[in-house]
Amino acid sequence: MTTKKKNSDTLTGKSKSLPGIDQLQLQMLQGLPAATYTCDSKGRITFYNEAAAKLWGREPKLGVDQWCGSYKSYRTDGAPVPSETSLMSVVLKEGRAVTGEEIVMERPNGERLHVLPHPRPIFDSKGNLVAAINTLIDITDLKKVDNALRESEVRFRTVANTAPVLIWMSDKNKNCTFFNKGWMDFTGRTFEEEAGIGWVKGLHPNDLEKCMNMYVTSFEARKNFYLEYRLRRHDGEYRWIASRGEPRYLPDGTFEGFIGSCTDINDSKMNAAILEERIAERTKALNEAVIQLERSNLELAQFAYVVTHDLQEPLRKVKTFTDRLMVKTARKLNEDENLYLMKIKNSADRMSGLIKDVLNYSILTRSAEPYIPTDLNYIAKHVLTDFELLITQKKATVELGELPVIEAVHLQMNQLFNNLIGNSLKFTSSEKKPVIKISSSDVSEVEKTAYRLDRNKRYVKISFADNGIGFNQEYAEQIFEIFQRLNGNDEYPGTGIGLALCKKIISNHQGTIHAESSPGVGATFHVLLPKKQF
Repeated sequence: MTTKKKNSDTLTGKSKSLPGIDQLQLQMLQGLPAATYTCDSKGRITFYNEAAAKLWGREPKLGVDQWCGSYKSYRTDGAPVPSETSLMSVVLKEGRAVTGEEIVMERPNGERLHVLPHPRPIFDSKGNLVAAINTLIDITDLKKVDNALRESEVRFRTVANTAPVLIWMSDKNKNCTFFNKGWMDFTGRTFEEEAGIGWVKGLHPNDLEKCMNMYVTSFEARKNFYLEYRLRRHDGEYRWIASRGEPRYLPDGTFEGFIGSCTDINDSKMNAAILEERIAERTKALNEAVIQLERSNLELAQFAYVVTHDLQEPLRKVKTFTDRLMVKTARKLNEDENLYLMKIKNSADRMSGLIKDVLNYSILTRSAEPYIPTDLNYIAKHVLTDFELLITQKKATVELGELPVIEAVHLQMNQLFNNLIGNSLKFTSSEKKPVIKISSSDVSEVEKTAYRLDRNKRYVKISFADNGIGFNQEYAEQIFEIFQRLNGNDEYPGTGIGLALCKKIISNHQGTIHAESSPGVGATFHVLLPKKQF
């Protein structure tokens, strides 16, 4: 077959073993890392290098096998390629180079490779076509990468288009190149209308400058951003959205633009505005109520203070003249008359104690004494000294443990210990000798949580335990209310203010108190106080 040269994209030269190729060129072809082989004018393979044999997975017979050394060949759509229509046959029949046509080669073991052939005709010095040479580039790995990228792109678009948010993407020149289905449905515009900077037309006029400044500044700094602005919806309503943007980079660190998402926050923003307005109204009303309550408390405290002082004098006279009357009529009155006078005296004494307790309570309400380091050991020992006679009379045993030093109002701590120890000595059982135990321990984190204490402060727990008459646990809260009594006044005298005073003192010190008890077993009062007030 004789064909004249049709273009200059050929190899020329002379060779004894291979027409058109000399020995030097042959050695160069053999050393190429790319698969290379040649055919004579009839398509018979006359040369192949090691790379070609490795690509084919076999070694063809020179001068026998035709067109290509692969086991089988296919088009990219999977259709077989007959040898008579192979690219090498086209080159030899038409005398022209063929480029850019991908094929699939199958090795004897069934493995298939994607290959990009580059067959070219070889002409002799007279322009006659004498052979052809083909270079095969294995692009299997590139195809896998390309397919993976395509698959990744499909997955991204699928995820983006099904996401319940608006997603956008831009290039490094600030032009938007992608909007998901959520964005398009929201705006009701086409991609062509939104692409580039077309999306800006949907911004609320009052938000345009703020939005663009943030957008441009973030691009130049290549930093993520968060912005809230109003975007026009397909029905013409401007809706508040929260937009977030993140810079995109290639694996080599090259900046590629931004990707971002937008969430419709209009309803929550409107609800928040309504809530803030209501909170402001409630806060104002609450502040007014607090001011009114403080005024009422102050007036009540002043009233209690004045009343108790004004009651002291007439009550003192009642007690004085009752005592005188009892002395003068001691032998003249009968038993009932003496009983009546005794009841008058006892009532006057109780009234006097009640007035003193109310006075103490009112003083606590308006007390502004400073907190100072207070040794509770000293307080406890001082109070026990005051009760020394009663302790002896009742043959009571008091076990006093080591107590801490805390920041407190000294006088109020003295009153607290006095009331709690006095309670234990008052509510004793006639069937057993009284035992009072006073101890302390640090408050755990669990206890802080349980009693809603400040997690940032350290607290100490002072426990006052006795083996007295006790009470039902259901009354553990009631006993701290003012004027609340669980026992009759004849058997256990008192005013019902003592424990209320204790609760008030502990409240003044940012602490808490609770009781544990069982009838006939005794009671334990736990006082939790911060070691430092500030």
